[in-house]
Parts: sequence; structure tokens; C-alpha cells
Amino acid sequence: MSSEDHRDKHRKAYLEQQSDRKVTGYMCMIDWDHELGNASDGDRVFPSIEALKRAHPMWAECGIVEVTVSFSKVEAWAEESPLDNLVAIQEEMGLYENDR
Repeated sequence: MSSEDHRDKHRKAYLEQQSDRKVTGYMCMIDWDHELGNASDGDRVFPSIEALKRAHPMWAECGIVEVTVSFSKVEAWAEESPLDNLVAIQEEMGLYENDR
């Protein structure tokens, strides 16, 4: 198998792993209402309400919303990805079938 075929196999396996992945997080309500998708420097999604409160002292004035982030697609693959090594290790552990 060529290195390109090997890389493509790993990328396909990654996409299969991520296809149904959804993550719950928490955001400042002001960011949600006015900045999400518009802020050139991005917006933060926190893993817990407590983490948001620690990092965003104005939370009581802003409010907090729960959000769900889901995987859509890879816009750009890294040229040299640690993913290749990860999937190779997972294959060795029997987590992937050889015909994928």
C-alpha cells in the first residue's frame, strides 16, 4: 500500500469516527446572540458552566447558553498529521477492520 493510500485510509477512518460526534458546551449569551459567526477572533465554547464562570467574570450580566457542536467536515488536513499514527495504533489494537 502506498503512503498516499495509507494516509487516505486513515483519513476515511477519522471521518467515520467523527461523523456522528456531538459535544455539549456553554457560551456567554451575548457571544451567542451577537458574535457567533461574526467575531473575527472567534468565540469560546466552554466544557462546563463552572469553566465559563471562572474564565468570564461578567457571566452574571451576560447569561449562559448551552450549545451543541457537531462535526461537519474537514476543511484542511494537516500536511503531517499525528492522526496517521493514532489510527495506525488503533488498527493494531483491532479497532478497525483491515478492509476499510
